[in-house]
Amino acid sequence: MTVLSGMSAIEQMEENYKTLIENFKPLTGDEKVMLASVAKIIEGKKPVGCTGCHYCTDKGCPAGIRIPEVLNCLNLLNQYHNLRMSRMSYYPAIREHRPVECVDCGSCERECPQALPVRKLLHEADEKLYAGENYDVWANH
Repeated sequence: MTVLSGMSAIEQMEENYKTLIENFKPLTGDEKVMLASVAKIIEGKKPVGCTGCHYCTDKGCPAGIRIPEVLNCLNLLNQYHNLRMSRMSYYPAIREHRPVECVDCGSCERECPQALPVRKLLHEADEKLYAGENYDVWANH
């Protein structure tokens, strides 16, 4: 039985927990400020707040668009500014259905707990990442 990653017995988990508790030191005020600053920078590079919950697709996107995967590709582009890498993720995400196939029903937006403008973001992703039917993701584009 695997209790946690890398631990195969309860005894290992208990030993790791004991080590954590014995060596625990709370963050200092400066460390908390630094972590908050880093978190703000990271969040600023991930403007699409999709958590990948799939609520938008669980009830069935009538167009069959893999919405969380598409939005993740848009975040990759915004985070790393690497178009080729983002397209390498985008093309598998749209293998079955592209965002342009959206029927504009709005069910994705009604179900989104983050209240994201999903349809607008899908359009933005396709506009920035789609490079044609025969795009070779391994080519240097």
